[in-house]
Amino acid sequence: MNVNGHNYYVPVSSYSKNQQDVILIKDKKTSQILGSLRFAYMLPIPAECCKKVDINTFDSKAIVHISKELAFCRRNRDKIFKQAEKTYNRVINKVDEMLVKNSCDFKTLEKACQKFCEYHNLGKEQKQQTESKKKTNNKTDKR
Repeated sequence: MNVNGHNYYVPVSSYSKNQQDVILIKDKKTSQILGSLRFAYMLPIPAECCKKVDINTFDSKAIVHISKELAFCRRNRDKIFKQAEKTYNRVINKVDEMLVKNSCDFKTLEKACQKFCEYHNLGKEQKQQTESKKKTNNKTDKR
């Protein structure tokens, strides 16, 4: 998901305590807690550094578990995106001192991510596409 112009990824955890910046992943049929999304620990990661995982390479028990977690995330996509933005803003704006102490430093991670991308020449194609769209929109707006 895009937060502040960066692709952020939220870790899935076995943590099961309900907190303001955590979404508990629950089984649709049984409401059993399967895991959680911990937004205080989300990381900006360049798209080029991510790869899809074939869950069919796991054992059958893990496939069932991961499939349920994935289904939950798909059903709750909007809620997850909103929570990511909310947590990001609460941390950046230092709304809750305890949350800030127990969260990743998003701005520092963004700078490190940017340096990594520059060093490895990543993200240039995506930036060029964005700039091209802006130019096209500006030409359309001027007419």
